[in-house]
Amino acid sequence: MKEHMMDVSAPRITVTATTTELVPGVVRVRAVGDLDAATVPVFRSRLSALLTDEGGGERVELDLSGIDFCDVAGLRALQAVGDAAQAQRPARITAAGPWLDVLLRLCPIPRLLDYAPPPATIE
Repeated sequence: MKEHMMDVSAPRITVTATTTELVPGVVRVRAVGDLDAATVPVFRSRLSALLTDEGGGERVELDLSGIDFCDVAGLRALQAVGDAAQAQRPARITAAGPWLDVLLRLCPIPRLLDYAPPPATIE
């Protein structure tokens, strides 16, 4: 397993990319923290590097279950990732925390990043 970790200067977000031989060609990216105007530049930079990296696999899977907060700048960053992914390397959201899940259901971003929300539970 190959792991790259980037702790950003803004301590409110960490982006970790992992590749594994179990699923060849896939780079799994986990973001933890806040995705907002202060952290978006680092998030976009890291994702842009992964999408254009020649040795970075055939597709990128985004685990956003660790995102505690996302503002409109964060949603725009996800939109930009979707746009870049169409031109470079497929990327999709594979997980989102409950709060972000609600936002993604309300926005067209899930369709662009192939996010499939978990089935609704009946309470």
